[in-house]
Amino acid sequence: MPKLITVVVAFFLFTSFNPPKENFEGIITYKITFVSKPGNEEYTKHQSQKYGKTLTLTQYKNGNFKREYPSSGLIFGVDFNIYMQSLNRLYTKTRNNDTIKASDCSKNTLIQKEETEKPGETIQGVACKSYYISGGDAKSRQPTALQYFYPTDKEFIDWKLYANFNDLFYNKVVFKMQAPFYKLVMELTKYTITFELEKIEAKKLTENLIQFPKGKPVKEL
Repeated sequence: MPKLITVVVAFFLFTSFNPPKENFEGIITYKITFVSKPGNEEYTKHQSQKYGKTLTLTQYKNGNFKREYPSSGLIFGVDFNIYMQSLNRLYTKTRNNDTIKASDCSKNTLIQKEETEKPGETIQGVACKSYYISGGDAKSRQPTALQYFYPTDKEFIDWKLYANFNDLFYNKVVFKMQAPFYKLVMELTKYTITFELEKIEAKKLTENLIQFPKGKPVKEL
């Protein structure tokens, strides 16, 4: 009995001094840099319009998020992505199409090849660790490499919210970082695209900001 009381008291003291971390909610702005690889300039001229120069990420406490690309191209550009955590669906709209495309995030077309830690960097004055994961497409075998840089003991993201988000290994990424990324380098066969933090602002958000535009059809992929 005394042992049980000791355990209960110890648990109470631990939880009192170590309250659960609060999930980050706010707006993050990233600068986008696109670099084509030699011999692929014509192809990547179109791809560079896909995201433009800026990504604005609106991150909600419940796991929902919205990515907006205000300077993406009018023909090939992505307008926004919306992730609905309760449905595990990512909704994407391009600028040249009114249809919103929905994809099941439990699916991943990549077969993992490598997963490791790499040397970190200091980003916006914050020391960041680095996590690298790569894979090849199950059909085309085209490689995709993702290198994330993330802070520790700052903004917190609960990995459990994305436990079933398998697309691009995102569940593994969030489990490793448990934070928003400060930099992402995505390397593909013909080009490299980098998202790097410019500004991060914690703020309480109104959930209705993430609602779809009215009258737009939704198509399941």
